[in-house]
Amino acid sequence: MCSSDLTTWNRSKLVAAYTRLDDQLADGRSFLNGETFTVVDAYVWGSMWHERSGAQIEHLANLFAWKARVEARPSVQKALKDEAELVAKHRAQIAATAAETAN
Repeated sequence: MCSSDLTTWNRSKLVAAYTRLDDQLADGRSFLNGETFTVVDAYVWGSMWHERSGAQIEHLANLFAWKARVEARPSVQKALKDEAELVAKHRAQIAATAAETAN
């Protein structure tokens, strides 16, 4: 299987998995297992690969409404803020090391 065929296959698998989640959320539940946020929601949200993979899932309205609910949680907002701060610190360290090496 060539690289482009493998990429297409992977995207197709992602779309199928996200479609299944969208279908599961179609019954009106707030989170994947019902009305309570669980580790399942955290795991699925943390492992969403659609943007990096190029999988087109914007049509999955239930999934995107769920994603918005997850991202509105204070704990998720804090985690995103903490992660951004760590990334910025790491990038600054890399830049400083590169500057020292260049001199």
